[in-house]
Amino acid sequence: VQLSVGRRKPASPHLLSETAIINGMARALLPQSATPWESYTEDYDAIREVMARVLPGFEDYNSRVREPLGFRIAQPPREREFQTPSGLAEFSQAPLPDVIPADAEVLVLQTMRSHDQWNTTIYSDNDRYRGVKNLRELIFLNKADMRLKQKHRPAKNRTPPKSSSRCRRRTRCPCPPPPPGSCHRRRAGPPRPAARSVRRPR
Repeated sequence: VQLSVGRRKPASPHLLSETAIINGMARALLPQSATPWESYTEDYDAIREVMARVLPGFEDYNSRVREPLGFRIAQPPREREFQTPSGLAEFSQAPLPDVIPADAEVLVLQTMRSHDQWNTTIYSDNDRYRGVKNLRELIFLNKADMRLKQKHRPAKNRTPPKSSSRCRRRTRCPCPPPPPGSCHRRRAGPPRPAARSVRRPR
C-alpha cells in the first residue's frame, strides 16, 4: 500500500474527486448523519484514521503509508495459511443462472473491461489487449453469427441493443472473437455483469 498524489492541473474548477462525490451523496442522503463526511473530503488522513481503527492490518496507517516503499497487507493465503476449519483451501460452488435466450435469433450481450482504464479513470482510447486504437465504444461479434445473416462487412452495419434505442457501431478488429451466440461490448467505464440481449443482425 503506497500513497499516490495527482500532479496534473484539474481540467475544470468544477471537477470533483471521487471522494468528494461519494461524500456529497452521503451527506445529501443522510443529512442528520454524525459521520464527518466533509472532513473526509478535505483530509484523506481522516479516512485512513478510521480505516486503521476497523481494518486488520491497517494499524498506524497514516505513518506506515508514508514510508518510502509503503507497506504490505498481510495475506494469509499467499503464505499458504488458510483460516478454515480444515486448515486447507476450501472451495464451494453455486449453480449459474440460465442466461441463454430461448430465441435463437437473440445474442447474449456481455460487457467487458478494456485496457488503459482503472475503475472510472480512462487513460486513452486504445486497447492493446484487443488491438483496438482510438475507439472505446464497439461490439465484437463472432464470424459465424455474421455469416449466418450474410454480414461480411461489419464496419458498415449497426446493431441496436434490445434495452436501448441507441445504436452501437461495429468495427473489424484483430482480437479473439466471442463464442457463437454471444457478443461482447467494450465499455468506456467500469465492467458490468451480462444482463441484456440483442437481436441477431439481419
